[in-house]
Amino acid sequence: MRVTPPVRFTPAKASGGTAPDGPHPSETGMPIEVHYTEDHIGLVFCAVGKITGQDIIDAQKKIYASAHFVRLKYWIVDRARCTEYAVTADDVARIASMDNEAAKRNPHMLVALVSQTDLQFGISRMYEAHIDENGFKAMSFRSRAAAERWIRHELRKARHD
Repeated sequence: MRVTPPVRFTPAKASGGTAPDGPHPSETGMPIEVHYTEDHIGLVFCAVGKITGQDIIDAQKKIYASAHFVRLKYWIVDRARCTEYAVTADDVARIASMDNEAAKRNPHMLVALVSQTDLQFGISRMYEAHIDENGFKAMSFRSRAAAERWIRHELRKARHD
């Protein structure tokens, strides 16, 4: 089994300030910022300002269409800068359905959901309930540091399996 490089939680440096597949979402005024890690095995999905379920769905469609998606080992959803989280139960079901379909292309991806509010945490737990058993491995956290520790632990464990 190929050993992956150490996990770095800093955005990738790409020419012209772009993500691997085009302009950085924050440069286009979108409420979702997507940062690929330097080693391109991780993605940090930052919610900024008011977020709707459709904002998440639109951003995920772009990520899933990316050639980089199949190489991802983990995805952090960070809502620390989210001021309003307007995501419904129907949105959660649609997002989880998309993720279950995407998991067929990248079945072992880790998804860490970082929640700043009780509402976000509850919605994250609802999302976990919708994820197929053979899909992404998702966990909810109250802090980014705890999410990063879990990812590091799971990646080390996967290297030894």
